[in-house]
Amino acid sequence: MKPLASDYKVAFRSEHPECDFPYSPAILVLKNGRYVMSLDITDEFGKIYVSDDKGETWQLKAEAFFVHASLFVDGERIYLLGCKNVYGDMLIMYSDDNAETWSETIFLTQGEEWGHTATDVWYKDGYVYIPMDTRFLKEGETIRSRWQPNIMAPVILRGKLGTDLTKRENWLFSDKVRFRDVISEEEIEGFGVPFFPTIDTAKEGEKYTGSPIKYRDTYNFETDSSEYNFRFHMVGWLETNVVQITDPTHYWYDPSGKTLHLFMRANTHGTGYCALMKAVERVVDGKEVINVECEVNPSGKRVIFLPMPGGQNKFFVKYDEQTKLYWLVSVQSRDSMRRVEYLSKDRYNIPSDERDRLALHFSSNMVDWCFAGLIDQSGYDKQSRHYASADIDGDDLIVLSRSGDEDARSAHDGNLVTMHRIKDFRKLVY
Repeated sequence: MKPLASDYKVAFRSEHPECDFPYSPAILVLKNGRYVMSLDITDEFGKIYVSDDKGETWQLKAEAFFVHASLFVDGERIYLLGCKNVYGDMLIMYSDDNAETWSETIFLTQGEEWGHTATDVWYKDGYVYIPMDTRFLKEGETIRSRWQPNIMAPVILRGKLGTDLTKRENWLFSDKVRFRDVISEEEIEGFGVPFFPTIDTAKEGEKYTGSPIKYRDTYNFETDSSEYNFRFHMVGWLETNVVQITDPTHYWYDPSGKTLHLFMRANTHGTGYCALMKAVERVVDGKEVINVECEVNPSGKRVIFLPMPGGQNKFFVKYDEQTKLYWLVSVQSRDSMRRVEYLSKDRYNIPSDERDRLALHFSSNMVDWCFAGLIDQSGYDKQSRHYASADIDGDDLIVLSRSGDEDARSAHDGNLVTMHRIKDFRKLVY
């Protein structure tokens, strides 16, 4: 199969690939044709670039201490919403001159732990809706790992368009529902989730290296048993996308227009599933609230996991008003059942963490996905194509990918941001 957009442009290249890794690329196409790109370096500080020649060249316009940012517009103003650092406070900055100059960073929270990555926003009824992730512990709980998806909660921020969105009072935050508050690993049966034993469920006394990579490095085929001597992170969700179901014939359609659906990366150690919740706007005791809760099928059963190509890694959903279709940019997995000890030395982490192919799908209902094509593949385990974002430029879909070449340190810690143009993407519909 010929990839749709393997003739990519390098939008950013790290000058120090051994230590400076470009993360969380976001892309925004302005009405005047200018492209705006944001990214952060090794989860430490961020950069904003613009291109006036369709991504052929990029000019640096701002640097600030932000990570995990998304870009969106309100009229003529461009906003960047992100975090101070990994699991740091939420912040926002803006530009009133097509991204030429930017404000200082302004904090929307104090003393809280937020994280996310570039995903799209949703506009309706004079508001913009933006997903973020937060994490927190309840009394008596402890953090087992710095990356712990089961204590993450998707949060929807509703900002009133036409107001100053640097002010906290112009935002409504949804409530916070963590994965472990909805379901526990012990309740999940019939899905094979989790695939590997986790930190919470491994047996007492079991040997633990904490790293599948270290496990592969030390595995002895002649003396070691078939039992894995590592445990992995607990099952959970993160990196939320927000969309609205607009089809009145859909089982999850809300005729009141007050429901949004949250599609999240599902950390299960396996492939092909995302996580699902919904956010419902209500008035309670005269006060507007947004409640995050489980979706329910006609049978009455809750829907926590949903099949989705690439749902095991960060994915990006872009709704196209012209086709009324949801377009999914996600990693393609084809080798998730190979035992860890047989993976190449360049494969990152566990088998489900394959990251060298980026695929495009479309759907009319966010459940049934049609394969549109392979966007790009590196052909090498260490040279990733993942953590993508996308925007529409006329008849083309513009995709930014967190990527790597032969200089990349790993599939996770790449050295490039690549831009892929999928020409006439709507013609891929069948």
